[in-house]
Amino acid sequence: MIFNRAVGKNISIISFILVSIQGISQGTLDHNGLEYVITTGVPFMRIATDARSAGMAEIGVATSADNSSGFHNPAKLAFIDKDKGASINFAPWLRQITNDIYLINANGYTKISPNHAAGLSVRYFTLGQINYKDASGNDLGISKPYEFALEGHYSFRLSESLGIGASGRYILSDLSNGATTATNQIPSGSAFSVDFAAFYSKKLEIGRLQESKLNVGVNISNIGSKIQYSANGQPDFIPTNMALGACFEGQIDEHNSFSASLQFDKLLVPTPTYSKDNQGKISFVDANRNTIPDFKELGSIAGMLTSFGDHANGIGGELGEIITHIGGEYAYQKTYFVRAGFFYEPEGAGGRQFITAGLGLKYAAMQLDFSYLLPITQQRSPLDNQMRVSIGFNIGENKKDSYW
Repeated sequence: MIFNRAVGKNISIISFILVSIQGISQGTLDHNGLEYVITTGVPFMRIATDARSAGMAEIGVATSADNSSGFHNPAKLAFIDKDKGASINFAPWLRQITNDIYLINANGYTKISPNHAAGLSVRYFTLGQINYKDASGNDLGISKPYEFALEGHYSFRLSESLGIGASGRYILSDLSNGATTATNQIPSGSAFSVDFAAFYSKKLEIGRLQESKLNVGVNISNIGSKIQYSANGQPDFIPTNMALGACFEGQIDEHNSFSASLQFDKLLVPTPTYSKDNQGKISFVDANRNTIPDFKELGSIAGMLTSFGDHANGIGGELGEIITHIGGEYAYQKTYFVRAGFFYEPEGAGGRQFITAGLGLKYAAMQLDFSYLLPITQQRSPLDNQMRVSIGFNIGENKKDSYW
């Protein structure tokens, strides 16, 4: 993909547009003529890359454990059946616009002991190719901006039903890839973050079901430093997020099983506050008049805490930022899988609405998954008709029963 633009601020603007059109938690909500917009840096950190989750509307915090549990809920890793596993996930991005933007993710895990597991993940998001030109049209070179994250996960099973987990990661965002203005090279941004998660899985006895189980999961992800791209600019919040969900699993007979899941997400980032003067000019609230918006002066932890009650519309505005995922999975002989989901994002969180479908096939130690996104609104999106593909391997003893 090639863009011809003057350098300087345009480099950052172009690159941020490429990221923000993903539609990840950048919504608006009108209030007395003002728009309250939540934006973050590195929004690619919230994209579910695995096709299993994507086929169920990106649900994952409370579903059964798999190779991608480190992203959705690291506490699930200790509940996984096999001793070792690895997977690779591929998501072509903005295919209606270009063919050189994609997100790729690789995961691996190992059981340290029956109740302890550790994992490692790598995430790489390429933004394609950009051809920079100055205001006079002179060539300034070609760059290939990208974003990258390296993650480590740990999970500990406290009892038969309860596990906890944590993740740590380093994030690098190189949106200029060495491009320069007339006087300066535009730097990359970096950040560190951690996740804290819990997973509860309780066996039930219900009617004619041979087996049944209720899972509950919570994951607060990307708690960490802000990310800054220039010495003079203000740092941006990274997409700290709270996911809370439940999943019911049922075994109908020896051949047929199913699951149904519900998940809620809320971005734990401050909502900007605005003011309007007598001439109708709208600007960020800056009580101490230091030219920095008040919400941007908050630290990461303070921003998380205030995000539960800082919306100008009160509780209604806060509820308008909650994303809902509904999904289900059917399995035949634990070999063939069919999945579907519904994703609802209020206007205050971005306004995306779509349904998803997915298929899976397991053969020996290998599993192949595919998902597809179908829009259900009239508003066109670069995400329309997006697909994701995953391939994974798991080896070791199949530990169906609890270690406890």
